[in-house]
Amino acid sequence: MRYSLKTHIIACIIAAFCVNGSLSQINQQCYTPDRALGQCVNIVDCPASLEVLRNVQRTPQETQYLQQSLCAQVGSVVYICCKFQNRNTANEIGLLPTTRECGKSFENRIIGDQPCLSSKKTMGTCINIAQCPPLLSLLTNPLRTPEDTQFLQQNLCHREGSNAYVCCVLESGSRFYVSGESLLPTIRECGKSFDNRIYSGNVTKIDEYPWLALIEYTKPANAKGFHCGATLINKRYVVTAAHCVTGAGLPADWKPTGIRLGEWDRSTDPDCTKSVNNRLECADPHVDVAIQEIVFHPSYNSRDLNHLYDIALIRLAREVTYTDFVSPVCLPIQTELRPRTFDGEKLDVVGFGATETGSSSALKLKAGVDAWNFETCRQKYAPKKVNLQNSQMCAGGQAGVDSCSGDSGGPLVIQQRIDKRDVYVLAGIVSFGPKPCGLPGWPGVYTRVGAYADWILNNIKP
Repeated sequence: MRYSLKTHIIACIIAAFCVNGSLSQINQQCYTPDRALGQCVNIVDCPASLEVLRNVQRTPQETQYLQQSLCAQVGSVVYICCKFQNRNTANEIGLLPTTRECGKSFENRIIGDQPCLSSKKTMGTCINIAQCPPLLSLLTNPLRTPEDTQFLQQNLCHREGSNAYVCCVLESGSRFYVSGESLLPTIRECGKSFDNRIYSGNVTKIDEYPWLALIEYTKPANAKGFHCGATLINKRYVVTAAHCVTGAGLPADWKPTGIRLGEWDRSTDPDCTKSVNNRLECADPHVDVAIQEIVFHPSYNSRDLNHLYDIALIRLAREVTYTDFVSPVCLPIQTELRPRTFDGEKLDVVGFGATETGSSSALKLKAGVDAWNFETCRQKYAPKKVNLQNSQMCAGGQAGVDSCSGDSGGPLVIQQRIDKRDVYVLAGIVSFGPKPCGLPGWPGVYTRVGAYADWILNNIKP
């Protein structure tokens, strides 16, 4: 194979793999999905296919064509059936060395900044691990498990001195954009809560629901106040209700300026509680972070009685560190979770009882609520001229609880088993309900997060 100094060098390995082919297919003639004659080569040596791969506006049909063109994989290196322009130019395609020529090394090695396939069979780019936030976070996690370490090793694509390169998953296979999903915490990192699931009261334990956040508003005369909730979803973002950050319901002279994390008792810092053996246990001091950017759903209309698209993302001015008291919730991005309204299941609504007009508790509160059948809830609100849509869900209806115990914009969570782990998933965001809240027979209405999974993934950035 011919390489110039400016061309990336790819070394092959002898390894077992299975992606529509084997080592014996590399360098061999093949047929493309449209039955044209081609050759099984590294995708970087097929300019036409590589151009399609790097096109962020490629069509679903083009993506499918690339997938169907896969003929082999060696470690993280992807090989496709590259179409001959004509039989006489076949030898002009850059070919990998033969197995005999390159089989002198057993290291899974691919030079950086090239396309690769992750251990989860997702297209990515081989880059320095320092440029891959999700894997870097895993590497630097002092509580990293043996499974985490194995996952890192499986995605190693190149070593250069002390520098490690990993297959970092990119949006739609593009090397230029990190996918939203890759920016989220892993199942091992999210949805942790050290509660005992006993509802003897509505005050939480000091380390329960560590993803709860409070939005701080700056008011006239530089006065400060917390009047809405939010939920931490990764180290740079919280998600909340759009009505908490924009629209007619928000006083014109209030500006969201900060996010507080790790809060349990707003009257103390640090927060402390006595254990069963009467020993004082204290949380870390709460964390205050400035707001860098607010992105609310473009279709949100604060004057819409239906309260549709009531969702917003808040980007923090800096990354936060995960602890026992500051930790992200899991998002329902899995295919099976996205459409669910969790009818009849028990969920938790969490907060300080904060609303746009005031707050009612210094302590973090929780309430167990049952999800309603959506059609039943829709019919309940219809006489009020509220037309609920499937991007919303309903829960509660018990006197004196529901979102009275939560925050406007705060989380509605449910325990789910994902990848053999029991974790909390963000099912909903407190949107609106009957006034006064907690009326018997009237559930609260929540923005159903699964309906906005793609919107979230498309709007978070590194």
